[in-house]
Amino acid sequence: MATFFDRLSAIQTYRCASVALIAAMILLPVLMMRLGALEWVAFLAGLPVYIALVVLTFRRLRDANLSGWWIVLMILAVNLGPRWDGLEPLTFHVSHLIHLIPVALGWLVPAPGNVAEKSDLPQGLRRG
Repeated sequence: MATFFDRLSAIQTYRCASVALIAAMILLPVLMMRLGALEWVAFLAGLPVYIALVVLTFRRLRDANLSGWWIVLMILAVNLGPRWDGLEPLTFHVSHLIHLIPVALGWLVPAPGNVAEKSDLPQGLRRG
């Protein structure tokens, strides 16, 4: 399971996987509610997708040498600011965009490359 998340946490595949997971996280519960499922059943259907996004984002942030504490922004729910009532089961608060900050960091921050260590010794001399 760890190798699966290792492969997906590379920056290019992370971008595609995060977009797919965000779309599934929103559309799956909404579609289930529109088809007449109970709210808690729709919530349980979207929960594994959300957990996968959190785990994948955490691994991507760790690969980029960023703090894992950015994930707290994805977990805490704050309903501030204007509210938009969309389709029947969908309500959107502007403050919910805070949840996407760690995902955006995962998109933008590259993983550190193999940086060769610079020696403080003159050229040709070695420690040893």
